[in-house]
Amino acid sequence: MRTRIRYLLPLAALFALSLPAPSGHAAVGNRTASGRTTICAPQGVESTGVFPTLATTSPVVVQTGNLPAHGPGLPVSLLTGATGNVGPSGQQGYRFRAFDQNGVSVAARPSQDNCYTYSYHASIPFTDAAHAAAVVSATTDARGVAAVRFSRPLAATPVSVIVTGSSPYVGPGLPLNLITAGYSAAGFSVRALDQAGAAIANHTIRLHYWATTQAATPNTRAGTAVVTPDSRGTAFVPWPKLAVCLPPVSVVMTGVAPASGPNMPVNLVDYSLLCNGAAVRVLNQAGQPVTSPVRIAFYATKAATSPI
Repeated sequence: MRTRIRYLLPLAALFALSLPAPSGHAAVGNRTASGRTTICAPQGVESTGVFPTLATTSPVVVQTGNLPAHGPGLPVSLLTGATGNVGPSGQQGYRFRAFDQNGVSVAARPSQDNCYTYSYHASIPFTDAAHAAAVVSATTDARGVAAVRFSRPLAATPVSVIVTGSSPYVGPGLPLNLITAGYSAAGFSVRALDQAGAAIANHTIRLHYWATTQAATPNTRAGTAVVTPDSRGTAFVPWPKLAVCLPPVSVVMTGVAPASGPNMPVNLVDYSLLCNGAAVRVLNQAGQPVTSPVRIAFYATKAATSPI
């Protein structure tokens, strides 16, 4: 995989850009890894990113498009494919597909002057008192809504649930545009729309999810924010400043509300990652800017790896 960094990044963020763990120093005790993957060369139907080794052979990976944030080919919708030792040299990582606001694959578009960047958060599949992460199959109802239950209840209602579709991975009916709602300590609900913006009704889909009850730790910020985008669909999602005002290495987001109607916040690109928030471009299921109030779940971290 050929990559190129197009702007200067803080050292912590640089380490997060899909670099494998150094030989002999695999972070087998770490349960999460976060960062950004930059793709500048076409990779075909799907792309591949790598990250420091986690204590699992089947990481859970949620994602959000990061750059570009403007133009006709925004990386607003993502699918997570195979995870594990899938890197070019056997490194741990993930495969994924990216689609623009018109439901068209962007995998073949990158060039030296047109790179795409994606934020990811990877974890082992686990549930503790404060976090849950898993790959699950869920069956939708006639509205495209499915219930997801944690393998064990959390200690409290999560403040944020981030979801990325996984399967079907090819063909029509891809679970690209997702809304999470109905949070409880036992689970959450998700509404799934396909690449045409239609509800995926009465169908089994596969999802990767990350949920947390912690609004803030020394390295992370999480929650749901109500924002009103401007005429371009651009808004700022705020959170309390990270220590020393260091920017996060990764921010992943999923729309929460409205979960029905013409302006669901299902197509998101976050960018300008700052210590106190991130800009986000919000498009609806038709690929048009949303200018009415929406609620968005976020998870930001300045740690490339974590033992939580």
